[in-house]
Amino acid sequence: MLQLGLRAALVVGLLVGACGADAPVEETIREDLNATTFSTSISNGLSGRIEFEVPFGVQSMLIEVRGDRGLYYLTEFVTPSGKDLIEQAAYTTRGAREIPGLVDWLYPNEPSAVVEEGTYSLLIRGRDAFTNENLNGEDIKVSIYMSQDKPEDTCGLHVDFLVDDAALSLESFDLAVERIVEQLDLNYRQVGIKIADYQTYRINMQSPDIDLGDGSATSIVDDVLARTIPLGAARQNSLHVMLVRRIGGSDNPTFDPAGYSMGLPGPYAANRGTSAVLVSTELYADGTGVLDADGLASSLAHEMGHFLGLYHTSEREGANHDPIADTPQCDNEFSCTDEFRRNIMTSSFWLQGGPPAGRNVFSEGQGKVMRGHPLCEPMSVNVITPPVSDCTLDCDAPRTCAVLNQRETCATACIPDSVPCASGVCESDELGTYVCQ
Repeated sequence: MLQLGLRAALVVGLLVGACGADAPVEETIREDLNATTFSTSISNGLSGRIEFEVPFGVQSMLIEVRGDRGLYYLTEFVTPSGKDLIEQAAYTTRGAREIPGLVDWLYPNEPSAVVEEGTYSLLIRGRDAFTNENLNGEDIKVSIYMSQDKPEDTCGLHVDFLVDDAALSLESFDLAVERIVEQLDLNYRQVGIKIADYQTYRINMQSPDIDLGDGSATSIVDDVLARTIPLGAARQNSLHVMLVRRIGGSDNPTFDPAGYSMGLPGPYAANRGTSAVLVSTELYADGTGVLDADGLASSLAHEMGHFLGLYHTSEREGANHDPIADTPQCDNEFSCTDEFRRNIMTSSFWLQGGPPAGRNVFSEGQGKVMRGHPLCEPMSVNVITPPVSDCTLDCDAPRTCAVLNQRETCATACIPDSVPCASGVCESDELGTYVCQ
């Protein structure tokens, strides 16, 4: 990307306890975004302490650790006021999709936390991904991406679609991509984020079927990005969406997701094995190659949310929830509210077979977290009103309250393939109620 200059200078602290460490390397990425990379090593399972200064006006930080074979964890993350966010369980890092040699964390990932001005310090713990023992003598690089407050608190995403030959023909995807992008844009504009632009490119992968259980997914993504970045098909400042035929897990035969974000959160840099969102076409394409654009867009919006730093609203067992106060939660699949099921970050497990396209709402707290990811570039956005979440009209039977085109109306209730409609069309409204249309 072009170097546009600093809006606020960074004063970088020294590595403490990392003998012989190289001086930090600073990079200006955008006017609002800077990155500083520290070099240190992990001995007996712990890194040298890293101290760095955060100037006034920083909105968020993306912290990345890179090495050879380690799995890395934040053991200490101390703020300028002296609060250890890890020790006090004030910062959620569970579930970060680390792979051997790479992990990213977005701070803050809940909207009530505010980045303080002053000196922060980090301490990284590492264990060998293959032996599970404490790392000893592994060199690592720790990069801190700092995003300044956005002038309008709105931003835009660049999206690159990389479509595998065996998953779907590029021609078939081209017929559906405008609808997919339109739905993504409607979902994200609710919280001040727009799809700024997109491009599509045909790829030939090592395998069109991604196995998340054998560790091959990272090398497949690496290979695709290594071939497409030089061509400009995978841009440095974009969120990369790879359409594959199928996603599964050899270690869990019942795991057959519609999509998967390689990173939670995903990195900023394009040349990382977690720099992609995967979407399966198997669940959304019929025998002729026609795509269910709305269903695919819903799954993609969900996985992009993970890439930008969001957790599931509630995990499958109902014990863990996201750290965001204004998102609905559920502890039991038989007691979930419609508001919960309509949140874009609700896992498909909780939908009880309902259409994934029914997930069409982000909370404002979720929006604030995503706007902090460095891939969300400051832009003016025409924010739209979220879709109607409840139907309140009192209608006389056989008419029922329905939401069509985000408006409440009374429409004749119907049952698909059973109760005929004069129009001949019985379809679900935007809340899942079947009415004549």
